Amino acid sequence: MINDNRERVRQQLLGKHPRDRFGLWEIRGEDSNCDLGGSHHMPLLTRVEGTYEDAVALAISLDGFFNWGAGGSVELVEFSKLEKGTEARLRGLQDKRKKLRLQLDEVETELRQYERKI
Repeated sequence: MINDNRERVRQQLLGKHPRDRFGLWEIRGEDSNCDLGGSHHMPLLTRVEGTYEDAVALAISLDGFFNWGAGGSVELVEFSKLEKGTEARLRGLQDKRKKLRLQLDEVETELRQYERKI
């Protein structure tokens, strides 16, 4: 029965991504609180790099992946690489935005003065 359940969960997971998709995968254990009440938590078991099929095989073998039968999750970790100088560019854009807001405030103040005269 236990092996049948593991195989069912494995097949369900393998339907979520192409088996040969390479990436960084986050494996979380099953929420031990199976009812809808109370707090919920899916503990991070590990992160692995490789194919999705290999990540699923590892996941179902880990302690804590199964608690009450439905299994945890195997999710692709999405991330963006920051290019060198990104932080400086971000600071420059924030400074530019601040200056533009000050200019806009000046324009709004001047417009209000004209609106009072009309």
